[in-house]
Amino acid sequence: KNAVAMAGLLRRAKKITRRVLQGSTRTDDIQSEKEFAGIVTRFLDIEQNLKHFSVHVEAYVNALQQTCTHQNEISGDLLYFFNADSKNRKHADRYHNICTKIRQSRLTALTELLKKEVLEPLNEHIKHFPIVMAMVKKRKRKLQDVQAYRRQVLQLGKTAKTKNSEKYNHKKEKLGRAEAIFAKINNDLLEVLESYDKSREDLLVQYT
Repeated sequence: KNAVAMAGLLRRAKKITRRVLQGSTRTDDIQSEKEFAGIVTRFLDIEQNLKHFSVHVEAYVNALQQTCTHQNEISGDLLYFFNADSKNRKHADRYHNICTKIRQSRLTALTELLKKEVLEPLNEHIKHFPIVMAMVKKRKRKLQDVQAYRRQVLQLGKTAKTKNSEKYNHKKEKLGRAEAIFAKINNDLLEVLESYDKSREDLLVQYT
């Protein structure tokens, strides 16, 4: 469901880009940015939940270690109550041996697996999210450049035939460059968001 929802959000983001570059009105710009803000909010929500997941997995690993440690200590305590002559000593020995093996081998293998396959990749994934947010801020700045040049071109266009034609053409060139820069940054951002979402699924499936 998350993947389907994200794919829909990214399709909307591409429509937003086309709307901006085709020369939208101020009302369209406001609506477009509201829609894009929704996409960013979605990613922020996902990342917040990933952080919660990481905390819970780490707590689970620690709880496993503590549980097996206490179980092993209990089995050792029981040996005190059954001396070598006790008919039940063999049961106490067997229980202690099982607890020791669980702690030394199976528990170690499980906790190391969770750390290596889940926690480490997950925390690395979360650590990169500020880079995505920096791209989001840069996109906003470049969109503002496009909007500013577009307003200037529209204003100069009213009198371009009779005066300021050189200035008008200069501003149009600047607008074209600003639109190209915005399109590049925006497309790069969408690719990052899409690959970021895919990589998250790939690492989380290790836990299932």
